[in-house]
Amino acid sequence: MDNISKKNSGLETAYKTLKEMASARKAWWKTTEGENHAKRLELDKAVVKSFCDEILSEENNALLRALEQRPWLLIEILFTIVDKNARTVPFFLNDVQAEFIVIIEKRGFNKLHPYVILKGRQQGFTSLITAIQLSFMICRENFSGLTLADVSNKTIELFEKKGKQVYERISDERFKPKKVRDNLNMLSFAQPN
Repeated sequence: MDNISKKNSGLETAYKTLKEMASARKAWWKTTEGENHAKRLELDKAVVKSFCDEILSEENNALLRALEQRPWLLIEILFTIVDKNARTVPFFLNDVQAEFIVIIEKRGFNKLHPYVILKGRQQGFTSLITAIQLSFMICRENFSGLTLADVSNKTIELFEKKGKQVYERISDERFKPKKVRDNLNMLSFAQPN
């Protein structure tokens, strides 16, 4: 019983550390506002790399276990996105997205009770769901994600503009699974299966 308590305590500490990494990246990004955007992106890659080094270090395997349990924590640490001004920026959750993550944290995932999101436009849900799916692909074996739209050509457009975009912009290759299939309908990875 004592072992389980220690393991849970270690995971809670790891969750806290991962959230602190995301907060540190946000704080750093904000302090560089007004500087050359290309330079900011290069420096952001260095920030991301340092976090990835820490996550992957042997003495911190609790961080990997925590990401396996809550893969979405990787989004604000590692991912970038194209904003409404067509600029690549770190993927920081907006208020609506953060609220949805709180719901996930409380409810979790259950195949028998999926999330059905009736969403308004321009809230970033398509980008968020895509990022969540990608984080699961990176952190868990045998994960499959599916995104649908009301008509097939919109589904393809969403996949091309949102689905692949987050994957292609992962700057740390250690967290970028190798593609084995990439077409209009599917993106498959060799590892982690």
